[in-house]
Amino acid sequence: MIERLRHNLTDAGKAIELLTAPDGMRLLALPFGGRVLALSAPGSEVNFFWTHAALASAETARVMYASGGWPNSGGARTGLAPEIDFFYPAYPAQSPYVVPAPLDPGAYRVTRATASIQFANSGVLRSYRSSVDVAFHLTQDIEFTENPLSALTEEYSAGEVDIHPV
Repeated sequence: MIERLRHNLTDAGKAIELLTAPDGMRLLALPFGGRVLALSAPGSEVNFFWTHAALASAETARVMYASGGWPNSGGARTGLAPEIDFFYPAYPAQSPYVVPAPLDPGAYRVTRATASIQFANSGVLRSYRSSVDVAFHLTQDIEFTENPLSALTEEYSAGEVDIHPV
């Protein structure tokens, strides 16, 4: 699934950044929208994130991205709070919900290092509640880190969830 997604997006004309952790975990980052689109465990093709069904082929991905409107690729996206200020243009009405184009898809710039990726995006958003334009600069640093639970030597219980050392 991860390789198919990477192939489909590349064929659809979207840049993809692949990070591979020393243990084999893989992450696909999509600069279009500044998203972590996929994350898989070592030796697995299964994506931990939901992705739009249109990404199942390069052709349907191209159609989705060319259709206009908000191209919700899926994965992990960046939001701003409070949403009522930036995502509800008919404030105080709570409909429609509109993702601002300067944020998503935005115009993310990518800085790549051996073991990390940084997305940066700048723009102006309208605060609908206060009727003010707000300039923003957003950076996201993406890199793998060690499992914080890996040093546990005993079984721990957290309510209904049992945590075991890896």
